[in-house]
Amino acid sequence: MTLSVTGLFAGIGGFELGLQRAGDFRAESLVEIDARARQVLAQRFSSASLHSDVRTFSPSPVDVVCGGVPLSGHQHRTHRQRR
Repeated sequence: MTLSVTGLFAGIGGFELGLQRAGDFRAESLVEIDARARQVLAQRFSSASLHSDVRTFSPSPVDVVCGGVPLSGHQHRTHRQRR
């Protein structure tokens, strides 16, 4: 039996990809605010529905909900400065 997954603050889908590789999991819905990260998600999980705002996301019933910790503005700034 395949278990359905919703990923909140999904980033580039690390948790969802790990679940998929570990067993019989399928990403159904992914929520990520960053447009570039959503592009990666679209390539990795072409059958999943993508959403940009967790505040307006209306989830369907799933078997597993996973989520990363949202980055603060300071962490985004630090990441950009390192490039």
